[in-house]
Amino acid sequence: MHEPGDVSAGTAQEVRISVPTAFYWRHKILTALRNLPKPSLTGIVEADETFFLESDKG
Repeated sequence: MHEPGDVSAGTAQEVRISVPTAFYWRHKILTALRNLPKPSLTGIVEADETFFLESDKG
């Protein structure tokens, strides 16, 4: 069984892959998302507070 909060182990179990594969894929996806071009904001921009009970640390 995996520790609570262990994203890779939980994901691996859910999609039936190994924990090292889930860990590797997670970091590949996060790196790819970081490398996407950042859209520039134009016109009127509004912001609000949103709280997520999840963490993307890893």
